[in-house]
Amino acid sequence: MMEPLLQVPSIKIIVQTKPPRGALATLLRLYDFALGIRLSHSLYLGGQLTQQLKAITPDDTVLFFAIENLKELLLMRSFVQTTKLNLWLWNPISSFRTTKSSQQKYVDRLRKEGIDAATFDPLDAQQFGLRLHNQVFRKVPPTTQDEVQFDVTFAGVDKGRLERLEHWHHVLTQMGWRVHMHVVADKRKHYALNGNLQVTHRWLAYEEYLALVQSSACILELLQSGQQGLTLRGLEAAFLNKKLITDNPIYLDTPLYSPDRIFILGRDDETMLPAFLRSRHLPPPPEALRPFDIAEWIKLWQA
Repeated sequence: MMEPLLQVPSIKIIVQTKPPRGALATLLRLYDFALGIRLSHSLYLGGQLTQQLKAITPDDTVLFFAIENLKELLLMRSFVQTTKLNLWLWNPISSFRTTKSSQQKYVDRLRKEGIDAATFDPLDAQQFGLRLHNQVFRKVPPTTQDEVQFDVTFAGVDKGRLERLEHWHHVLTQMGWRVHMHVVADKRKHYALNGNLQVTHRWLAYEEYLALVQSSACILELLQSGQQGLTLRGLEAAFLNKKLITDNPIYLDTPLYSPDRIFILGRDDETMLPAFLRSRHLPPPPEALRPFDIAEWIKLWQA
């Protein structure tokens, strides 16, 4: 995602290394909040990341990109000198804060710490007074694989969508289409062994996922409960020139929409779905993709 920005002189990208988890993580975070700041280092974040954060000057603008864990975010914020702090929420708040009160407390704490948050989700923007920005993606070089192996592909975490995924897997396969679904299990959820669509605990690396999409003609997108706004799946379909079957009507109000590329469940006539999948389509024009390209999107944060 960040590769197009690496050659921009005014931008420095700091990568948050994967933090520890479990009991050790809890102890390290407690230590950091008690003594780490006073000692000018963090065992939880690691020495290299701590030094990079401390090197940020008071005149710099910081964008925390999809760092949504509040404890990690506040710990990083404590080592940063500038007050120009921004957070890009790459998920609906309800996906990591389950109750309304905890969601509001999360947003209130961000404001207390001087962190200006933005989201792609219109519902979150309206409910919590967050800035609303376009979803973001980047141009991806095409793979050398020309053969289409699957007609329709879904890959993602269950997030309460399994019943709907099973329905569309059945409908599409009954029509004779080659359907591939990689559904990752929700945490702490029991699944019946005799389910029509089996789930897995194996996550796909993003490189694997992109290769899967490149070998598919169409992406299936089903929104998680309470989600609004453009998703990453929709942008992947647009930037990779794939068709999209979605239950998200928001595409009608974007420059990405074209009826030969996007089929909207609940709006379009489902008897026309076979014709949609069989037909040829034109790629989206460059001007339709430009507002969502990270090379343009990042300018919103530099203003």
